[in-house]
Amino acid sequence: MKVHFHRDRRWLLLAPNVLFALDIALTVIGQPSGVWDESGTWPDEANPVAAILLSVHPFVFVAAAVGYAIAFSIAILVLPRWLAIYCFLGLTLAHAYGASSWIAGGLQLRGLPAMDQSALYAIVATLSLFGYLRAQEKLQSVSQADGEDATT
Repeated sequence: MKVHFHRDRRWLLLAPNVLFALDIALTVIGQPSGVWDESGTWPDEANPVAAILLSVHPFVFVAAAVGYAIAFSIAILVLPRWLAIYCFLGLTLAHAYGASSWIAGGLQLRGLPAMDQSALYAIVATLSLFGYLRAQEKLQSVSQADGEDATT
């Protein structure tokens, strides 16, 4: 079975990957020091799978996160268009929420200042709209090129 990568969708990878990286970075930064020195401190994380990975070691969590980002990026590139759009939106919103939970107050528990979430929401909206419109533009140009090939 041959897998077709829709290269015209690569712009759909921008928002979910940027927000995912932000979510992961803030999650790692926000962990208590006992997670890093393996003293048995349970991680400060709402996602139970991520908490288990962090309890093993933060580097295990980061390695799993890289694998997850690769997997969802490939999924967006190979799934049918409608399903790729749902993945794009779901991942973007989920990781925007994850990052915003740290920005809103989770980092404050670690002595870092809480930040205004409106800036993150503006970034989410901008990245999402840009990625979606850019992907739509690429899809239209591919469709037009396919139509020209069919008539010649």
